[in-house]
Amino acid sequence: MATFKRLLGFLRPYRSGVVLSFVLAAAAMVASVAIPWLVGRAIDRIRAHDHTGLRNYAIAVAVAGVISFVLTVFRRLIAGRVSLGVEYDLRNGVYAHLQTLELGFFDRQQTGQLMSRATVDLQGVRFFLGYGLVFMAQSALTIGLVAVAMVLRRSSSGSPSSPPRPRRTSPACASSRRSRARSASSGASRAEPSACSTRP
Repeated sequence: MATFKRLLGFLRPYRSGVVLSFVLAAAAMVASVAIPWLVGRAIDRIRAHDHTGLRNYAIAVAVAGVISFVLTVFRRLIAGRVSLGVEYDLRNGVYAHLQTLELGFFDRQQTGQLMSRATVDLQGVRFFLGYGLVFMAQSALTIGLVAVAMVLRRSSSGSPSSPPRPRRTSPACASSRRSRARSASSGASRAEPSACSTRP
């Protein structure tokens, strides 16, 4: 947890970009979640044979998709700029720290390991701070919006009615029906149907 807080400190110079990324991600997610709702309303217009309403909802779906796409593009551009700035600061910090170490440290450490820490590991930190946090917040917002939509949908539709229970036929009635079927297939005269009671 202390390491995580220390990493968040590198975002402090880019606070405005981080906040704007979160806002754009939230707006894009709201637009994306609105698309299924609009599609559902459009299907209702189809059932009602309302061509004007259907056209309006189709336009609304297209507009929501465009808004989500544009917001996502701007969010990725801003997050990429923030992540590159964080990586630049991290590399400068690592290089400045290496300059303060004694020569015996470099004799004990492998050059490949140091280069890996300064390149691959810093790139992973950049991706986490620039994109990972935003994706985590976006996923949490998606779960919240879907949960709210499901609750509202359930409350508006009311309690679902219990499905009808299947009717069960007594064994005697089933045997009588099979006998009549065999008689009809053999060409025999059809007997009068017996009173077979079915019970729920």
